[in-house]
Amino acid sequence: MKKTIIMLCAVTVLAVCTSVFAEAPELKQKLPTEWRHMERIEAGSLKADGETDALYKWLKDSCRNQYLKNDSAEGLLSCSVFYRESVGADEFYWQVACPETKYPFPNLPAAVIGLYYKKGNHLVFFGGCLSDFCIRVIATCTEDLGLQYRADTFQIIKGRKGAKGVVFYEHFTGLNDDMTFKAIMKGAVYGGCEARYCLLDTCITSDFKASYENAIRIRFSDFLWDEKNPLHYSLQNAFDGNPATSYVENTEDDLMKIEFQHIEEYNVTGLAIINGYAASEKLYLNNNRVADFQYNSNGKEDFIQKITLEDRKMGYQIFSDCFPNHPFAIVSGVKKIYNGDKYSDTCIAEINLLCKSNSYLFGDLYGN
Repeated sequence: MKKTIIMLCAVTVLAVCTSVFAEAPELKQKLPTEWRHMERIEAGSLKADGETDALYKWLKDSCRNQYLKNDSAEGLLSCSVFYRESVGADEFYWQVACPETKYPFPNLPAAVIGLYYKKGNHLVFFGGCLSDFCIRVIATCTEDLGLQYRADTFQIIKGRKGAKGVVFYEHFTGLNDDMTFKAIMKGAVYGGCEARYCLLDTCITSDFKASYENAIRIRFSDFLWDEKNPLHYSLQNAFDGNPATSYVENTEDDLMKIEFQHIEEYNVTGLAIINGYAASEKLYLNNNRVADFQYNSNGKEDFIQKITLEDRKMGYQIFSDCFPNHPFAIVSGVKKIYNGDKYSDTCIAEINLLCKSNSYLFGDLYGN
């Protein structure tokens, strides 16, 4: 369905402040999996001394090139704050627009203007994303689908030796015209999420551009949208290598569907899962856990295979040969759960795909 998107207004803004530590707490809600690993490399201006001069020029020139057709390129630079994130031997640079200075888009909040990956003598541009803003979605220019609240983000998938790739997440939920939440299930807001995962080995072109055409597509069922912190229970938690965070569904029947598309070239053979809300035994038992995964590796929903998970096991459960035919897509459904003692939310702390090479698509397993 063709969609025309009209930007309407901002809901909140993000204040970016100076940090001298290797973390960026001001980005905690916008980049929940990355802020602890980010170091701010400038303090309020684009002037730098010594060996960092070349880096600033490099980043500024890259910004100008990406926004060459945008008259606001210089305006973006004038209010940008840059961060460095090191993952093993790999280096990434974040450009975040700060509304405290000469912000060129007064109707939009602070934004990740650019995520760059350093590859040799080049910077690969993965794009930018806005967070905490509203849009009105109109299908085929005739049917008004109403307001959406968006909270998009990036995630760098990390391995022991370096980065595996970059995931771009689009999070959205419905709003009424008075800006109250429209998408309510079981007394709480629910949101949708779609993700594209670009692996560094396969999604960077010969002219050093990120190609989302080759990205793995990921889709889970609607998640529990926290009104104060929209990404607190969202999809990126299942791929962050941290069992203390969890993807939490918000569906009518407490069940869920999981899809991975365009995975054929990675020779996927198996699955690794940390079940439930594994931050503590209390949270684990209070919430629902997955009992059975029913799945099909031909990309269809006629589930013909099943995986049964053990309960009260808070570490990884590995199924190394459940996809012997190296599927191009996996569609799975959670059809049976272990009920929580207190809550009806079904949770998954971590999920990863095992390849024929004995490597994992979403980084090394936590604790292994």
